[in-house]
Amino acid sequence: MRRLVRLVARLGMGAVICALLLAWLVFQHQPLVSRAANPSPDDIRRARSLLVQNDPRRARAGTARTITLSQQDATLLSQYAASRWRTARSLVTLSERSASVQVSIPMPSSLPGSWLNVDAQLVDADGVPAIHRLWIGRLPVPGLAATLTIDWLFARLDVDAPIAMARDMIRRTTFTPDSVRVSYEWRADATGRVRDMLLAPEDLARLEAYHGRLVSFIATTPAGAALPLPQLMAPLFKLAMERSASGDAREENRAAMATLSLYVTGRSLGRWIKRAQAWPTAPPRRITLAGREDLPRHFLVSAVVAAEADRSLADAVGLTKEVDDSRGGSGFSFVDMAADRAGTRFGERAVSAASALQVAVAAGAPESAIMPDIARLPESMTEGEFIARFGGVGAARYQAMIDTIERRVSEVPLLR
Repeated sequence: MRRLVRLVARLGMGAVICALLLAWLVFQHQPLVSRAANPSPDDIRRARSLLVQNDPRRARAGTARTITLSQQDATLLSQYAASRWRTARSLVTLSERSASVQVSIPMPSSLPGSWLNVDAQLVDADGVPAIHRLWIGRLPVPGLAATLTIDWLFARLDVDAPIAMARDMIRRTTFTPDSVRVSYEWRADATGRVRDMLLAPEDLARLEAYHGRLVSFIATTPAGAALPLPQLMAPLFKLAMERSASGDAREENRAAMATLSLYVTGRSLGRWIKRAQAWPTAPPRRITLAGREDLPRHFLVSAVVAAEADRSLADAVGLTKEVDDSRGGSGFSFVDMAADRAGTRFGERAVSAASALQVAVAAGAPESAIMPDIARLPESMTEGEFIARFGGVGAARYQAMIDTIERRVSEVPLLR
């Protein structure tokens, strides 16, 4: 019996030592990727162009296509996947016939290292890229174990469905120092699979509930009167609060914001989802924020992007819109950017302080609780005027205005 006890004790001690050694090898004190990739306006425009060129609604089954991504495109795509862990960082480095993909994921302080670093080398292949080498922290992962580890990581990042679709459709991947070329063939079932990836059945049911609440509320409002955005938000966030009692408050908030965004931008989910075409239509109303009809769109679109992706993407989308407006639209507007930044902060709070935000908005928060002061913020500037007054994006005078906006946003009660 004593020998058995000693054996069990030794085995237990050995397991503890192995676990500690594994933790020391896997977790590290410094990130492999020094900072997250932030998209620029040019990156947003290129992404829009790639989406238009490869629009699945226009593709035919059996059609062979090739998409070419730059190193920055590939990095931003990997960063978007990594953003499922909110502050993860990602970097892609291309070379001849191979690519290095590095991801740094922040870990809880209770672990022996504050970062989980993944370093994978991918090589040209028929189909999706093959894994040539994989390191997790200081730990090398060989062969089949590397493939299984990457599959596990994709599942944790919630991108396993897109990866499965990619494996079915991609015919060849080729790396060069400047680009990655992906040749793919559109399959007959691909459009349906894209729809399923966009919205799982439970997500669609959730959106249907919020759409129904929106339609019911709009029916009680007069057709000609202006409706301040907080009044429109209140009934949907009240529903979010009710549903969160037995669900995920963050997902409920995302659904509420998505429903509001679709409504104020005049978009219909039925454009993509056939089932949504049968939903009742909410008649249009004049939705305002700070007395203006354009600001609710800026606020809500930024909120949705920030809640689904991250702040840097939401900020880049807003900035791209203003730069484009200065080149022939309504002009560059720091007022619009204030609404963008407020919406971004609101979207962040919707997932970081989900329940508290629900309570405040459902109770009927005033506009001053979600929108900063826009007094004396310049707008309606052509590109020439904008550059003459503020030196262009990134210049000191431009940054001073952004700092002013950020300070005002930080003073708004629900955005702190």
